[in-house]
Amino acid sequence: MTVLVASTRACANQIKQSGLPQKAGSFLLAGLIFAALLALPEVVIPAMADAYLQVSVFVAATLAIFALIESRMKVGTDELLERHKAWQIPIAAALGAIPGCGGAVMVVTQFVNGRLSFGALVAVLTATMGDPAFLLLAQAPLDGTMIFAFCALIGVVSGYVVDRLHGVDFMRPERPQAVAACASEIRLEAG
Repeated sequence: MTVLVASTRACANQIKQSGLPQKAGSFLLAGLIFAALLALPEVVIPAMADAYLQVSVFVAATLAIFALIESRMKVGTDELLERHKAWQIPIAAALGAIPGCGGAVMVVTQFVNGRLSFGALVAVLTATMGDPAFLLLAQAPLDGTMIFAFCALIGVVSGYVVDRLHGVDFMRPERPQAVAACASEIRLEAG
């Protein structure tokens, strides 16, 4: 929007300097804005649709891989993280270092359900690069790998610092009893 306003002002200044009558200049400016708005759907909408499709497919694939690993190992992520609390932050940072936002989605979900500390949430959000990670991997794979490792390390450090300063229960949502009861029933039926 800022670019459109700046372009409009530039066009208005050029029209004033060209010596065109004020009405003709206004009509010309309105025509240019109208043409830009007509072209907008041809450029923006397909780009947004492509980006949305690519991101959602990658997030779904990441979640499917973790679901497959869980089913093959016959262990739930929540149980694993509950047994190994000291590893919650490094695991969260490693999930954040995965290109895309699939790992971050998983960690945020676990935090919202009261299974992870706020430090683990900080770790994943510090370590993640999101979708730009794909561009970095395509352009410079070795540099990208080093940056991912560095981001994960910074995520681990920041996660432990947050948990140390505030405690592991800082901002942790309470697990609703109905959700906990439902989750235990599902585990009993599956087992």
